[in-house]
Amino acid sequence: MMKDSTHNPISLPFFPLGILLLPGEKAPLRIFEPRYKQLIAECQEQSFTFGVPYIRHRKITDMGSEVKLNEVLRVFESGEMIVVIEGISLFRVLGYRKEIPGKLYGGGEVEILSPDRVVRDPAILALAEELGLLQDTGAQEKQEIGLLELAGRLNLNASDKLHLITPGEPARKEKFITGLLLLEKTIRKQKKTIGENVQLN
Repeated sequence: MMKDSTHNPISLPFFPLGILLLPGEKAPLRIFEPRYKQLIAECQEQSFTFGVPYIRHRKITDMGSEVKLNEVLRVFESGEMIVVIEGISLFRVLGYRKEIPGKLYGGGEVEILSPDRVVRDPAILALAEELGLLQDTGAQEKQEIGLLELAGRLNLNASDKLHLITPGEPARKEKFITGLLLLEKTIRKQKKTIGENVQLN
């Protein structure tokens, strides 16, 4: 059985947000606070990663995403920026420091969770292929999609993502993703039916 973490704590700068990015997922951010302007500027110069602890109900949870700066889309005269960040791994927060000496931003210690599990269940793979979620990979790689990579193609909300990354039995997570795939299939079928009815009218 795969362990839930690598058990190698590391320190990361923190940028707590109400989003949870799976590996490979991207999100735009507007940077306007001085502490995060400093963080992004240093990321540009030194190419380091930072942590995005997930905020839920206005509180920092113990789960989050390690991300990298993917792109700076725009810099305003005020110094504000529009940037794109990309998830590269998931972590459990072990400790939090509101300020790092010499920096405006905070940080903490995290435990990186184990790499994505490869989906082996034929039923899950069949559903994913039916929904066109495997089309981005080559024919030779269709059997090598990770559970979280697959989840990232479903445009899930943060609560569903949290359910998937919370440590637990692989079978429970596979059952959960199966339910999400079936729901997606139902939604698409309903949209198609509605579209056909509109055309008939």
